[in-house]
Amino acid sequence: MEARLLDDAGEPVAEGEVGELVVRTPGLMLGYLEDREATSRAIRDGWLHTGDLARRDAAGFYTLVGRRSLAINVGGHKVFPDEVEAVLLGHPGVREVVVVAAPDVARGEVVHAIVVPADPAPTAAALQRFCRARLAAHKVPRRIEFRGSLPRSPLGKVLRHRL
Repeated sequence: MEARLLDDAGEPVAEGEVGELVVRTPGLMLGYLEDREATSRAIRDGWLHTGDLARRDAAGFYTLVGRRSLAINVGGHKVFPDEVEAVLLGHPGVREVVVVAAPDVARGEVVHAIVVPADPAPTAAALQRFCRARLAAHKVPRRIEFRGSLPRSPLGKVLRHRL
């Protein structure tokens, strides 16, 4: 099996940079049943475009950082929800959190955190201060919404499309 990381233009990314993971193997699927459009999006020049975003270190190890479809584009900077969620979950006042993109006229998108608070519940300003001390400015949630619960599938997975 071969693997590469490509940027949005389909060019290889430098070591340590984030790119889409693409793979090629003799056992690669031929395509999606009766869905030529999905097949042409996923398989290009014999490479399967996984939609997973990763970085490769100097030893050649890959670390997954998120999904292409979930990346938030804040003024040209990519923000991966998993990174922001991990920081917010480090706050004692956060029981659960999901980070999604929200439209913004000036930046295109901004980070929107949907938080299920613990007791005592933090304020949005307190969570933003907490994030500012641990994240780059463009990764700090501009919008924080509090909810009593998050929508879940029967298997317990958060249903992002319902947020």
